[in-house]
Amino acid sequence: MDFLLIVLGSLTVAGTLILLVPHIRNALTSLPLPERLRLPPKKRPSVLLESSPLNEKTGPTKSKETWNGGLSEDRVVGEWQPVQFDYPRVEADTSFDVNTAKTPSYRPFRWGKYYVTMGIRPMPWDEWLQIDNRWPHYHAIKVDRMAKQGTNVVRTEEPKTGIPGGALPAKELVHEMAEYLSRRFPQMYTVTRKAPLPGDFGWYGEGEIKTIRIHAPAPAANGSLDESGHDDEAHRGRPVGSRDSAEGYNPGVDVTYDLDVEDPMSVAGLLVQDDLALMVEGSDGRYYFQAGSICLAGFWRMIDKIGLPLEEIHTRGRVPQYETKLHLSLGRFFSKLRLDKPVVRNNYFVQVVDTSPVAASPSPSGCPMSTIAPLSDAPHPLPTPTFDANAPTIGRTSRLVDPDQIGWSDSTNGPEGVFDQGPKAPTPSSLLAGTFEPPAPTSDVGAVRLRQERQSLRRLPRSGAVVFTIRTYIDRFTSLAKEKGVPGRLASAIRSWPEDVAEYKGQELYRDAVLPYLDAEHAKQVAAGIFVEGEKSSDYPF
Repeated sequence: MDFLLIVLGSLTVAGTLILLVPHIRNALTSLPLPERLRLPPKKRPSVLLESSPLNEKTGPTKSKETWNGGLSEDRVVGEWQPVQFDYPRVEADTSFDVNTAKTPSYRPFRWGKYYVTMGIRPMPWDEWLQIDNRWPHYHAIKVDRMAKQGTNVVRTEEPKTGIPGGALPAKELVHEMAEYLSRRFPQMYTVTRKAPLPGDFGWYGEGEIKTIRIHAPAPAANGSLDESGHDDEAHRGRPVGSRDSAEGYNPGVDVTYDLDVEDPMSVAGLLVQDDLALMVEGSDGRYYFQAGSICLAGFWRMIDKIGLPLEEIHTRGRVPQYETKLHLSLGRFFSKLRLDKPVVRNNYFVQVVDTSPVAASPSPSGCPMSTIAPLSDAPHPLPTPTFDANAPTIGRTSRLVDPDQIGWSDSTNGPEGVFDQGPKAPTPSSLLAGTFEPPAPTSDVGAVRLRQERQSLRRLPRSGAVVFTIRTYIDRFTSLAKEKGVPGRLASAIRSWPEDVAEYKGQELYRDAVLPYLDAEHAKQVAAGIFVEGEKSSDYPF
């Protein structure tokens, strides 16, 4: 919802850029997904790449005489000279298992005063993309969202006067991701390659990737981890991601994507748990949101942001204190982001979910959650749905698939189809038509979730685009309150929000439920000697 929650591009036809739906075999979904559309063969122009001195493990050397991070002082604004940048060697995680890998316990809230800052820190090269045991669940939601929302959630913008298109950055990104994932998690991602050619997308001269296979087998039936990556007595023996459905979400995934055929942004989005956004520099020096895969934003829609420059994305979304605290620093940051200096940051929000019982039944399409339905090879374009204010639940993801409303938070925002990004509420016309009942403040702390994001930013060497990865984590307040020091610190953080930040984060919907609860849990920890009053860790993001 803030400056690293950006989104995607556009769809055009008849000789221009076309968005495609990936061919998803054995995908986790309640609905059959549209089939692949084949890309016409294209010649890639050969390019002469500027070299960068490298250290095999740590990346480019520090010699300022020979390396400037890809940012030449005489570079023309809006033009990028491709740079030969070898990603530092990735160490394989030999113990990785997608069904048991725990999620990092990010707790990005502090004691005391709230500060509006970018909050960036260096990104370790081996941690660009992180995979954990919630991958099958997130994959199921993404497949469902792509099938129902189509170009509302996956797009690539065409070039406009003074603004490069998103096609090259998207192609570069999916190859960068395939290279990284197949080296970091070889148990889950395997690739085939073409013969090496000068200027191709392959790493270390090994030849460009042709296909990437995702192999994520179903979990064993004798144990599972909950959404926080912790052993869960209440749901042991049920598949990961199946907590609200007897059918289960995770029969396993085994699918292969052809990077010469499939749409780059669709494939990139389905490889990982993150949302992805590509920002491209225009001739005016501003960065424009030109391509991406945004399926799990929860609080904002790609269709409201795509094609906009960075500052308009924030001002239209009414990000608190953007003009006074972030505008200038953000512009400088983007213009000076080096190839060899990727960064990460964390942020958090609070959302309310619908906790009423959900019947463990087939999805609205009549297809049980566990069904594996291979698709034909017949070309079929990604759908271009139109939101209907009179039927705002059309295209909505079932609560069986997304019980915590990761993709879209109806309980906090109202229906996605009638959302107005300014007030972050339904449009006036939908209110007048009586098609929306506004969310009411909850008194049930069990319905409240902490929604956190880990965002990474790095510049791509061939296109010069800046890529955001946005990984969302959902935690129950009732689970967080069991962690040492967390209830007191979280209560302090919520109370520290300035009025504009509190309004932006929808505090009125959950404040009266969570603050007394967190205070009581904090007092219990102090009384039991679990936490010492006044103790404040300086580690971040905790």
